[in-house]
Amino acid sequence: MMNLLISLILSHQLLTQVSNVNSQNTCKQTSVKLDDYPLACGNVNLFFDDAFSRPVVQLDDPMKDCPEANKSRAAADEQYQALSSRIADLEKRIRDVGTSIASPSFRIKKPTCPDGYQYYYQDHFCYKFHSACKTWSEARQTCRQEGGDLLWLKETNFDFFRDVSRSHSGACSNVWVGATDVVSEGQWYWVNGDKVRCSFWQQDEPDNSQDNENCANLLTIFDYKLNDQPCQDKESFICQIV
Repeated sequence: MMNLLISLILSHQLLTQVSNVNSQNTCKQTSVKLDDYPLACGNVNLFFDDAFSRPVVQLDDPMKDCPEANKSRAAADEQYQALSSRIADLEKRIRDVGTSIASPSFRIKKPTCPDGYQYYYQDHFCYKFHSACKTWSEARQTCRQEGGDLLWLKETNFDFFRDVSRSHSGACSNVWVGATDVVSEGQWYWVNGDKVRCSFWQQDEPDNSQDNENCANLLTIFDYKLNDQPCQDKESFICQIV
């Protein structure tokens, strides 16, 4: 349709030119030929037939000289079909997910903790600050009786539990946590078996200054950074339940 429209426009232009020529010459001068008008990839040739003095439109196949265009179109069609199939698959998955969520059996379970414990969302465990003053061993025993253990710290929660310790006040201001080198002097491990990071300690700690500082606490005067302390001292403590 586009090629035919262009041909008609060109014919009109050509007729105008011929009319101008005929106004200056005889009417027998009716043979005018116009070649090589490029349209898309084919050609449209317009010429006047001598016998009938009328324009003749000759259309070549617009795609026969365009193998690359044919290949590109075929590739685009394949990509379109593949994309349509993928969209249909994704729509089905979305419908399936919506059906599952709407099902009565699908419920988001809220974390639950024992009485007195709070949930720490970032690392997914329950914790409790005990203000009662106990030795390190007594504190650990209490935590175990409640189904957990003394708190072990990680990079992700160290500052958080320093803040927790600051926010509590009691007869014992320092706070026991679950780190000790009782198994091997100078080798500090958490009760879950992880090695204690050096960055958790106050500068120049642990120093084992009394030759029996084998348990770790968060010390008030060190802004609740780690300090080694004699295990028989009585402190507050934090339990955690995983």
